[in-house]
Amino acid sequence: MGIHKEEILHKESRIKILVDNKTLVKKALDELIKQGNLIEEYIKKDTLFETTLSPRRIEKDALDIVKDMAEGAQIANVGPMAAVAGTIAEFVCRRLIKENAQIAVVENIQQCDVQI
Repeated sequence: MGIHKEEILHKESRIKILVDNKTLVKKALDELIKQGNLIEEYIKKDTLFETTLSPRRIEKDALDIVKDMAEGAQIANVGPMAAVAGTIAEFVCRRLIKENAQIAVVENIQQCDVQI
């Protein structure tokens, strides 16, 4: 069993993965795109979710990724976007495990632009 190391760039995400099956790299990209799109759609409904620096209440029926981001933000007392990179990495890793990866390590280095 070999270990494959890949780096995936998509929009603001820069994902580094270690996986035991090279065919799972495409699954990782698919999940990255899916979760990113879900977050973008949610932000269209709740624009403060993207910009607030404080924890934000969300609806009970919100998407799982939004709930996880909000929960992480609540624990750390920050805005939910502070949790975006780690939460996306977790969802990608879960997908790889669901696809029978025996080894799955995911790191997401979220890129951001600072404007003053």
